[in-house]
Amino acid sequence: SPQQPMDTQTVLKIHSAVRWGKPVAELKEMGLTDAAAAEQQDKINGNAALHIAAQNGHHDLVRFLVHDLNCYVDIQNKARFSVCFLANC
Repeated sequence: SPQQPMDTQTVLKIHSAVRWGKPVAELKEMGLTDAAAAEQQDKINGNAALHIAAQNGHHDLVRFLVHDLNCYVDIQNKARFSVCFLANC
């Protein structure tokens, strides 16, 4: 069965933890364990965990999201910015 989307509060908690560069183990405990979780987007700005990690220079989290969780790297937020644009690639 398809995975249900995370509730908004959980997404916001994960995004906040990513913004502050929390350890991967802590993020996993919060539910950031697969691409479906990682690609949950903020309902207001459309940012996903990868946007937030890239914007804040958390290269270890970007690596975790892309390499370990196989996150979609071309995901766009509501301003139509990709992760690469935000990270100045």
